Parts: sequence; structure tokens; C-alpha cells
Amino acid sequence: MVESELGQTFTWNGGSYACTIGDRTEGKTLEDGGFAPVADLVLVVRSAQFTTLPASQDAVTVGARQMRISTVDHSPCGSFLVLNLVDDNRGV
Repeated sequence: MVESELGQTFTWNGGSYACTIGDRTEGKTLEDGGFAPVADLVLVVRSAQFTTLPASQDAVTVGARQMRISTVDHSPCGSFLVLNLVDDNRGV
């Protein structure tokens, strides 16, 4: 498996899962009350790793960064999930 060769993982619901990490964007946006961190990240994972699938708003950890799942996209064949992540502080 490609993801095991890359050694990229994320933590969700107490377990560590192999993944491939896609594009990352980072910056700050001016919102009410000041600047808010904006960090978006895309993870691609095999569905077979899970007994219960991750869902929108679930917390995950990638490296040392705490993030939140904004959306979960399912591949047409159902074998992969695309987890679209945002910084855990975004929108708080």
C-alpha cells in the first residue's frame, strides 16, 4: 500500500490510521474579534481501516496539529474516503 510506504498517519477516535496527505493551506483571516487561523488539509484513507467511519465535526490529530473534519467524501467504489480538515479553532 502506498500510504504505508509514505509513513503518513493521523489519529482519530483513539486509533492511528495510515493515509496520504494532500494539499495544505495556512494563513489567517480577519473575523469578528480579530484574526482567526485558517488551516485546511486533505487526507485520503482506505475505508477498510475503520469499523465506524469518521464523520463531519470529528476531531483528528495530524502530526502535532489538532484538526476537525469539515466534510467526508466517499469514492464511487466505496474503498476510499477523502477527509477535508480544518483547524480545530476555525469557526469557534
